[in-house]
Amino acid sequence: MRKIIAGRLSHSRTTIPEATIWLEVDATELAAAKDRLQKSTGERFSLTALIARFAVVGLGRYPILNSSVDDAAGDIVQHASIGLGLAAQ
Repeated sequence: MRKIIAGRLSHSRTTIPEATIWLEVDATELAAAKDRLQKSTGERFSLTALIARFAVVGLGRYPILNSSVDDAAGDIVQHASIGLGLAAQ
């Protein structure tokens, strides 16, 4: 199983372009919105969950960002559904 995982991670590192940005932001309003949302629904939300939701909405709004390259066909494939995964170390 670990060999398969290592192979897939290696493949993704060599075939998927990476984009990283470091940006300081004032999240005061985000924290306040989270508190309002929790009070109005009675449910708990993490900031990570809210940011993930915003990312999904953004991918829906800009579908070219939710695409991949089909090496065999040489085409860019825009995906109909959005699958967002998060990993933590």
